[in-house]
Formats: sequence, structure tokens, C-alpha cells
Amino acid sequence: MNLAAVPAGLCLAAFLITPAHAGPGSTAGDSFLIGVGPRPVAFGEAFVGLADDASSIAYNPAGLARLRRTEVQFSHNMLAEDVHQEWAVAAVPGPWSFAAAANLIFVKPFEVFNENDQAVGEISSQDASYHLALARLLGPLSLGVSGKYLTSRLDTHKAHTLAFDAGALLRLTDDAYIGISALNMGGGTLRYIDQENELPRAFKAGASWTMLRRKSLGRALTMIADATVPAYDDPFVAGGFELKLYDALALRGGGRSRRDAGLGYSCGMGLSLTRSEESAFQIDFDYSFVDFGRLGGAHRAGITLRFGQRAPDAAQSVADMLDGSHRAPAPVRARRDRPELWQNEPKPSAPAPAPARPELQPSLKSKPKGPATPPPDESDLLRPLIYVNP
Repeated sequence: MNLAAVPAGLCLAAFLITPAHAGPGSTAGDSFLIGVGPRPVAFGEAFVGLADDASSIAYNPAGLARLRRTEVQFSHNMLAEDVHQEWAVAAVPGPWSFAAAANLIFVKPFEVFNENDQAVGEISSQDASYHLALARLLGPLSLGVSGKYLTSRLDTHKAHTLAFDAGALLRLTDDAYIGISALNMGGGTLRYIDQENELPRAFKAGASWTMLRRKSLGRALTMIADATVPAYDDPFVAGGFELKLYDALALRGGGRSRRDAGLGYSCGMGLSLTRSEESAFQIDFDYSFVDFGRLGGAHRAGITLRFGQRAPDAAQSVADMLDGSHRAPAPVRARRDRPELWQNEPKPSAPAPAPARPELQPSLKSKPKGPATPPPDESDLLRPLIYVNP
């Protein structure tokens, strides 16, 4: 069975399914479901089955175990003229990968009116979530969990609660992954005065498949697909792609069947200022656009900084396990942050001793019975070693 065909089929299905309209969510705190990071949003927020950068803390925290160097991300999102979103995350890889993030959504003060359509003043609104996550790599499987504190303010009224996200990511082959995640779990609620509202919980499953890889040209095409089942809304699917060229330019596109406004399509691009992925410092710029129809569109722009030498890929795939051939990591220097990559390196074996000369080995054959013969002269033993030049 070709394991790569599993995520490939899911990715294709996400693009072929006819979009079915699903309305906005029906729970409080729907703003916490707004996508973060220009790159995942350009994929239609289909990121559970890929989750290969620091923004995976918001989609599938298990993806943090895939990181091979420290990452810091910042992004700004203009949702509307009076609404904007700020996102920041820092992730550090290791035996236990760690990440912290903050997601802030601001609404500028706006006028409110009474039942007689008379202005009575202005109010403002702000939502925020703060995340702490851990992830662990176990062979081909990555596991992650993220705890978060959510707070919401409407004028002078505030609500806050705790929740957690959990996810898993399985490496089928070197180019194929599948993942699942559960978001806003824990049974927390947002309570305004005497009104209590459930969090917008959701379950996600996704897959990704990288093909047309050409290392000499820095080219690769990745297809991503997700399916989302909200606890209080209709299920929907999303899909996207990323085409990398010359390790410097990335073209992205995607869409989702859930369309609160517009056609539900998105696009974006990424630009890397460092051509070599082995560089000790890398800086990337990302941009995405989401169509909202007559309401316009949302523009996101962000920057990603990567620090430190790129660690070898120590993950094993399911295909390696089925073949019985675990790919050993390449020899590297001893590193304090990833000791498991060098402590188990095979040590060179001692050379085998040279065999003794056959003419000097004693004969093990039994001698015929008879009268004892005198011991040979020492010159007779050394005669085979003497070379006479004629």
C-alpha cells in the first residue's frame, strides 16, 4: 500500500467537494476562531495536517515537535476598518518543544443608540488569548498540548476562562503527514453579568502531501486538506497549496466551504531573504488576502525569524518502520539542546586482528603412531621465510 496516497486523496477531495454554505457560529467568543498567521490563512486555514512552523500552536500543537530551530513570529491583520488583530508566538525546539503565544483582537470605539435611535455614547471591545504549549516527538508520532487563558471585554463588562487544545501528527512517509486536533476543550464558559456562553469548540482532521520536489532548484509543491467539525455548527472542509521556488519565493492559495461572507477563497505569498536553509539566521516575510465579498477583504502581513543551526531531521516515518529500516540521523556535533541526536550515534568498531601466517600455525592433525622423531632444527622452521635472490 502506498502510504502517500492517503493524504493525496484527502487533499484532492477537499478541492472537489462542492462548497455548502454554513452560517456564522452560534456561541460566544467566535473571535477566538479567527485564523492566525498569514501562511496558514492563505491555505484556507487548512493547517492541521501540515503544522510545520510556530503558528501550529493555534491549529495543532503537535506540529511544534517538527521544528528544527528557534522561531519567532509577528503578524498584523486588518479585518475591517475598525477591527484589527495582532499575533505573536515564540517556539523553541528540543526533546520537549515549547512555545508561547498571544492573540489580540481590538475593536475601535463605536457609537451605541437607544430604542429611540438616539446616540448615547461609545463603547469598545477587546478579546485576547494567551497560549503555552508543549510537544514531544515519539518516532513517527508527534503529540502536543496547549493551555490557554481567554478573556473578553465589552465596554466595562469582562469575561474570562481557561481552555486547552490537543493534537497529534503522524508522519506516514518523508513527504506525507496526517493530523488531528481538538480546540477550546475543557468545559470552560464565558460569563457576562448573568449570561453564560459556551466556547466555540471544534474538532479537526487534516493531511498534507509534498510532491514535485527538486532540491537542486529549491522547488516543492505541497497540498493540504482539512475537515472541521464545530460543536455548535455545521461541518466544513478547507484546502490549500504552497509552491516553493528557488528556496526564496512561495506562492499559496486555498479556500473553505464555510463562507460567512464572500467566496471563501484566499491567497498569499512568502519571501525568504536567506537563500540557504542551513544559515544560522533566517528571516521570512509573509502576506495573505481573504475575500469577504462586498465587505472587502482581510489583509495579513507577518515576519518570521529563525535562529540557530538547523538540526537534523530525527523523526522516523511509518514507511521506515514497515520496511524495518530506520533512517539513522546524520552524525552531528554534540549539542546541549538536542542531546538525543548525538548520544546514540554508533561508535566505530575496533579493527579485526590480522590472521596468523599459515606456515607458522601448528598443525592440528593427529600424527601417526610410531617411534618418536627428534624435534626439527630451528633453521627448518625459518626456511619458508627465507627468500634467496638467484
